[in-house]
Amino acid sequence: MDRVDRIMRLVSLAFILLVLMSCGDASTSEEKAFVFPVALDTTYGELPFRNEEWLSWSGYYPLYLGPRIDTIYANQRLKYSQGKPHPRSGKGGSLSAQGCFIDWMDERDFTKPDSSSIAVYVDTTRIIANEGDNFDQPEPAFKAFPVFLVNQGPDTLYVGYGEFLNMIMEARTETGEWRPIEEPFTYMCGNGVGTIVLPPGFIALTSAPIYQGDLPTECRIKFGLVTSSRFYASIDRHQFESKFDENGNYKEE
Repeated sequence: MDRVDRIMRLVSLAFILLVLMSCGDASTSEEKAFVFPVALDTTYGELPFRNEEWLSWSGYYPLYLGPRIDTIYANQRLKYSQGKPHPRSGKGGSLSAQGCFIDWMDERDFTKPDSSSIAVYVDTTRIIANEGDNFDQPEPAFKAFPVFLVNQGPDTLYVGYGEFLNMIMEARTETGEWRPIEEPFTYMCGNGVGTIVLPPGFIALTSAPIYQGDLPTECRIKFGLVTSSRFYASIDRHQFESKFDENGNYKEE
């Protein structure tokens, strides 16, 4: 009986290890299944890292909206043109992008994405530009990693509003907790603010600023409840905190 018990325990252990290995392989296969398009940005020359002392506004503007292609040139003006051609030259339009910007009076309903319908990928092998939130920033843009938002479901998904995709960046604290270092941009008034959608099979390109500070840590992009894989950066220790106190006054350094 002892020998039978040992054999049964070994079989059970082997089964558990097989299940764990299968789960690990599935996750790895899923990440490997997405091949990054080549993201290029010729808008700016050499760019600085982004330095922030406190929690900041997120600025994830769409730089491309359309079907998957092998090479994507980041369009820093897409948030203004919304895919429409230049009014004078008639050049630079994108019918695919035009279909992703929905007028605020449009009454159609779009699907709210979840982890089964959308995925977020960060390409840390390339550098493009992130124009930030454009409020009191000393530079026009910063070094950034390309970020891809992929609709992998059958429905057209709601992914943003106005000029922004619904993303923020999180980082690990010194105690290992994931906390936001950015907060979503909010408009003072919603009148006239349209919707950004992503049809089936479409991808969105945006950019994640590369922060520089005194705390080396892991970061990730969060879209609703969906998160990207982790990447490394350095941030300021105060970036987890608002620069305002509970009374709305500026905190002292």
